[in-house]
Amino acid sequence: MKVLAIVSAGINTGSGHLFRTLSFINNLDIKTKNISLIIDTKNFNSVLQKKKINFLNLQITEREKIIRFIIIKKPDLIILDSYKINYKFELNLKRNFNNTLLIDDNADRKHSVNFYLNLNWTSARLKEKIKKNITAKQFFLGPEYINNTILNQKTTKKKNDVLIFFGSTNQHNILKKTINVISKSKFDKYNFKIIIGEFEKINKKNLFKKNIKFFNYLSEKKFHKMLGKFTLAIGAGGVSLTDRLKHKIINLVIITANNQTNNVYQLKKLNLVDFAGLAKNISKKQLYLKINNFLYNYENQNYIYSNLKMIKFGTKNSNLLKILKKF
Repeated sequence: MKVLAIVSAGINTGSGHLFRTLSFINNLDIKTKNISLIIDTKNFNSVLQKKKINFLNLQITEREKIIRFIIIKKPDLIILDSYKINYKFELNLKRNFNNTLLIDDNADRKHSVNFYLNLNWTSARLKEKIKKNITAKQFFLGPEYINNTILNQKTTKKKNDVLIFFGSTNQHNILKKTINVISKSKFDKYNFKIIIGEFEKINKKNLFKKNIKFFNYLSEKKFHKMLGKFTLAIGAGGVSLTDRLKHKIINLVIITANNQTNNVYQLKKLNLVDFAGLAKNISKKQLYLKINNFLYNYENQNYIYSNLKMIKFGTKNSNLLKILKKF
């Protein structure tokens, strides 16, 4: 089986689309030589080179070049994970190559593909909306289709360690605001481990707090190994939130992009996360109060964790893989 993926990444898009696509392809258990990738940035070329993946840097608007690359590679399955791919181009790919699969987390757009995959928590009402807006032979909706094989590792969780990660991009200076809050003596009992995103710039010279430690952007393997050590996290509501939930981490979530809204609100409704607000309009005072309540309301932490323990990921993942591996 040959697979070709078209993804977007970069300073405005982040890295979520790229890494969830790579994770999905890894789940298909395909030989590296049968994987091809088109990506619209050079920022992650070194990552792809290390993985020995055959890739091409093209803007999504360079459609003729994309088509030529697809013809050369002759993939059995084309995976799309980019907001920049419009409906007309999707339709073109579907008609000419068949077997297109869209990985999506934005239910507000019209699409036409063979297979539609949305790993977010979706209400019954949102599922109806998705099936109304999107044309597909088959829909795969919800965390039941999330690959959870990476969880097979034994680690010891540290109660007072808190992970902070807002993804690759710097949206509304939310990381700097958060650092300003956790630097207060009120939170000295906690040890904060902050992952600095690929495109985030933080001046660490003025931060001499013993309980705050920074980590540069991590590989997927190291990231998941690190996640296994945490009970608590403060972060965005994108792809990395799903990873944190798989590790049963109790999250305080701050929405940093519009596509995160439906998922986070549904998770909050199900009492699977604590919710602070929107990065674009939360004040420092509001953020302080939210973080303080999150870290010191132990009853709420226990309640969220009890709900998280009931969640089973990937229960229908094997069904999806069976369908796709037939190609």
